Amino acid sequence: LADYAEAVSLNSGDVELCVHIYEDLVNAGLGESGQEYYDKVMSIKPSSGEEYYFVGDMYFLTGDYENAKTNLQTAEAEGCDKALLLLGQVYKAEGSDEEARSAFSSYMEKYPDDAEALGELGAIALSAGEYEDAVTYLESALEASDGGADAEIEKNLIAAYEYSGDFESASGLAREYL
Repeated sequence: LADYAEAVSLNSGDVELCVHIYEDLVNAGLGESGQEYYDKVMSIKPSSGEEYYFVGDMYFLTGDYENAKTNLQTAEAEGCDKALLLLGQVYKAEGSDEEARSAFSSYMEKYPDDAEALGELGAIALSAGEYEDAVTYLESALEASDGGADAEIEKNLIAAYEYSGDFESASGLAREYL
């Protein structure tokens, strides 16, 4: 906590830092300790796409999806492309797979080799029973990850192979994964 406080004192205007600290503290079960970082982010009056993005990210982290969407849509309109990626995650968290797919696809128009977006599209296709599409997206996501294999992508790809009937590929990747 002292290190986080020191980092913020050295970078007092860094909204992104506060969002990441808040997320780390919540994930560590120290949500109350993150309140000051939440308050700091929520006290800004966004004036750029990036600031709207970070406020939207904070709303997403706290489960306020309506305000997250509003801020992320504004961020995207202000030229913050990564807002589409997070907007897709918000829609996915709400169970709105078609809106999520649309947001990720829009992001992919500008960044066709983004491993995270490909992985998200693969996960949506997998949950929708579109196993061949899931395999295509997830294989592309692994290729795009520059050798830094993502465990979630690999698990989803194993499942996509299995459900598509490609048991040999599923078994081989499962052995590698283990």
